[in-house]
Amino acid sequence: MNPDPLNLTGFLLNNYLLVKRVSDPGNLEVYSGRHQHLKRPVTIQVIRAGTIQHEVWEEHVAAEARFLAQVVHANVVHIYDVGIEDDGTIYVITEQLDGCPLDQILEERSYLEHGFALRVTREIARGIAAFHRLGQLTSELDPASVVVVNGPLVDRNLPGEPWVKLMDLGIGCKVGSPRSGGVPDGEARRYLAPEAIRGEPLTEHADIYSLGILLRDLLLGGIQGANLVQGSAVERLVRDCTAIGPGDRPATVLDFLDRLDTAEANWSFGAAIQSNLR
Repeated sequence: MNPDPLNLTGFLLNNYLLVKRVSDPGNLEVYSGRHQHLKRPVTIQVIRAGTIQHEVWEEHVAAEARFLAQVVHANVVHIYDVGIEDDGTIYVITEQLDGCPLDQILEERSYLEHGFALRVTREIARGIAAFHRLGQLTSELDPASVVVVNGPLVDRNLPGEPWVKLMDLGIGCKVGSPRSGGVPDGEARRYLAPEAIRGEPLTEHADIYSLGILLRDLLLGGIQGANLVQGSAVERLVRDCTAIGPGDRPATVLDFLDRLDTAEANWSFGAAIQSNLR
């Protein structure tokens, strides 16, 4: 393969035709594409030859793809293929994703309307639960690892389809093992449980901490109190999920989801009462 230095549109990677570039050129380029024989639409992530060392490809890019490929779930991006060409060009093939990263949506909106925040969090939690059923934990859950593909947040109405897809979750780790890799800097660090930062063996409680921080951020953004009433069921859930001690958090993601459903029911009932009083 001899990549065009500006655009790879029209090139083949293995059996995948790159149809259109959908991101700016850089270390990681994203194209819409299709399998030339199956005609299946896909998203193709391309890392140009010479951008990273082969060891990094095996330890990070391929490992992240393997981690995601373990799970087949509506809220987890489907990995179709990953490979490296003879010249060193790396590619990751996923189901076609047409959406917006959650961190970008938060930059534009600051916070989400209550019902939207709970639905997005519920779907993220369901995806995380699919990894837990395999004895696996995520290692990089934050808004940047969530793509919103459906619903009012992206002005798209596909009834019955999921709103969000999880991707870029790192290489994960097994329950009972410490987190793999170094501790990230910046915003991503806020989502790590204290025990993960300390390098201790982890349980499901570590992902539950991340879910609690995420839910809090979706509801509050840069403001305080408008979407998180003190003493409410959802406020108690956020507080318990983000407890310093792992044993003080909900026991499992299924417990988290049960409490989230209760919180939404209480909120919906309260909103209905307020509406009738107006």
